[in-house]
Amino acid sequence: MMVTQRNLGRIETGLLERRAFLASHAASDSDRAAIGRIDAALTRIRRGTYGCCAQCGGPIEELRLRKLPETPLCLTCTLGRS
Repeated sequence: MMVTQRNLGRIETGLLERRAFLASHAASDSDRAAIGRIDAALTRIRRGTYGCCAQCGGPIEELRLRKLPETPLCLTCTLGRS
């Protein structure tokens, strides 16, 4: 998937807003884990690797990024398929 600069800006804004909300309300380990995943996604955006699977290097499916913008893996790698 090619993530356009326009979409990347929207994704980054959404991630930052979600992170701010979680940080102000984080009470559970899952909230803190979500913040960690968001921080990692923001780092990938800054490095220019957002949208590339961290395991196989291939593209992450557009629908997957829309639903889970912090995901580091494509669906194939998530499911453990080669």
